[in-house]
Amino acid sequence: MGEVAYPVRPLAVPPEHADAQATARAPAVRLFLDRGSAARGGAALGTAPLAAAGRICRELDGLPLAIELAAARMGTLSAMEIEAHLSDRFRFLAYQRPAGDPRHQALQAAMDWSYELLSPDERGVLGELSVFAGSLTPGMAAEVCSCRDPAVAVEVIDRLAAKSLVSADPAEEGTRYRLLETVRLYAAGRLAEAGGTEAARQRHALAFLHLAERERRIPVLAPEQDNFRAALDWALAAADEAGPRLAHALGELWLARGLLAEGRDWLERALALPLADQRLHGGLLRLLGAVLYEAGNLEQAEAVLAEGSRVAAAASAPALQARIVVLLADLRTMQGRSNAETLADCEAATAMLQAGGDLEGLAEAWMLAGRTRFWLDDPAAAAEALERAICYARQSGHHRVQMRASHWLAVTFHVLPLPADTAITRTEDLLQEAGGDPWAEADLLKPLSILYAYVGRAADARAAVARTRAIFAGFGAEFARAESGIPAGWMELTLADPVAAERYLREAYAALRAMGERRYLADVIAMLAEALYAQGRFDEAQQMTDEAQAVNVPDADFWNGQLNVRAKLLARRGQFAAARRLIAEAEALITPATSVLTRAWVLEAKAEVGRLAGAPDQAAASLRAALRIYDDRRATRLAAQIRAALAAVAAQPGRSPA
Repeated sequence: MGEVAYPVRPLAVPPEHADAQATARAPAVRLFLDRGSAARGGAALGTAPLAAAGRICRELDGLPLAIELAAARMGTLSAMEIEAHLSDRFRFLAYQRPAGDPRHQALQAAMDWSYELLSPDERGVLGELSVFAGSLTPGMAAEVCSCRDPAVAVEVIDRLAAKSLVSADPAEEGTRYRLLETVRLYAAGRLAEAGGTEAARQRHALAFLHLAERERRIPVLAPEQDNFRAALDWALAAADEAGPRLAHALGELWLARGLLAEGRDWLERALALPLADQRLHGGLLRLLGAVLYEAGNLEQAEAVLAEGSRVAAAASAPALQARIVVLLADLRTMQGRSNAETLADCEAATAMLQAGGDLEGLAEAWMLAGRTRFWLDDPAAAAEALERAICYARQSGHHRVQMRASHWLAVTFHVLPLPADTAITRTEDLLQEAGGDPWAEADLLKPLSILYAYVGRAADARAAVARTRAIFAGFGAEFARAESGIPAGWMELTLADPVAAERYLREAYAALRAMGERRYLADVIAMLAEALYAQGRFDEAQQMTDEAQAVNVPDADFWNGQLNVRAKLLARRGQFAAARRLIAEAEALITPATSVLTRAWVLEAKAEVGRLAGAPDQAAASLRAALRIYDDRRATRLAAQIRAALAAVAAQPGRSPA
């Protein structure tokens, strides 16, 4: 029979967030507790050191010798004290009494013995692999190792894996290699002794810079996150020119994955260095402004972007300047600027970006134009612009904007340009296309929650909102989380729970006011007025409508329903003529492009004014018109509410016989 080699793997360690039972069952922890008890003369260690034992075993990679040496220290130290000494593990992990085999006396001796058995090329590659963080691919190893030959690098790494100094994780998409942390620290020490650390770290930084600059696909970049961090840390600390370039190349990855605090830290470190390349300087400012915006720091973001625009202009970089114009237009719209001004900026930027062939910038400009068209209540024009944004984003590999434009396309669905069930299917298809991207998932779940509410799927709607808000909270995306209060409130109003709607809206109100945001705030205030009206708290609803008018955001009165709720409140006070004038004003704003949902809302408000004015026939006519819209769009929950309102009107005294 032929000989078969079985790799001896480290002992299994507990996951980072394992509970006490799972931690105690892990083989590595059981070994630690057993040897620790022996070090204390057989005394049981109890449950107190379990968490520390789990951390120690993870830190030591499940290596049995290292765990035994650490546990032997339990005779005089606590588990937490042992954990604190592991940063210097090669000096610390040694038996205090002689062992039968010198290799088992100390971790350093065991590693020295293994190292001395290696060939010179194996020693060289092992040392150079120590500059990697996390795992690595054979191709990246070849770029960093001084041999510079992929075939040689793979052959040497395979030999190291056979000697249990490198672990291999074969997968369909390609094998990744990893050094256990204990081996990595030892190899790094040997590399430093040979004077090769700086050269290897520079090759590592350049290799990952080139990867980040040529590759946009998140599934390719995400597994290299630890290596990107290691490369950035070294390059920025060394003031190497690769550092700012790498920070610039990774900016979109941080934005797409919601790594806002991390992205801000790296970008600020890069900008603190002297930058001769002013285009790079402007690009870093653009990314920092975007990160600050997403984190809810609107004033600081505006200042950074204004500086970026000046730098781009001085550097004669029109495409970069145009991209900053788009981002500033987006931000200033949130601060209350008119949609018309935003569209003008988008058109001007689009011309510059088209001339420069900047597809990424074109995706951003068309996305903002699409969103703005939607806010002007023109869902058809919005959808056309957003489809163009998605097309440009796909061509350029701009994943974040592709997902954001997909989100806004889904938002156009919830004003019912197509039947609700069809809209749900299309939005779920977009969610599937998001491919597990958490930010994209959170964005798409917002309009989906409203669509679920339209058809009475209350549990699905509320689960979607909860998931959205949890994702944004985890990212520290305060602006997005605050804005998510709007679909959450809308969803609860649709499900006839105005108390729950008020809770979401009050939280959004406080957050947006603190940020200095005004456009979404106007929506929140108008929706709060509706929630209070639905609870019969009419004086408070009036206060909200007064505040909404004081916010004075252009284009907001009609879109966010202020006219409707103000008309209903006037009718409540018996001011029927004034109420009808506001309804007439809302009707006059309807154009052929206006969404059917807006038309239905006006009809519902008109019906309420008619009912309060003692005109049940007029109220019923308006309700029947709204019902036809909801039935046509198969919005079953909304249709049921209108039928209930029709029944109430039918019972109202003074109605003419049908």
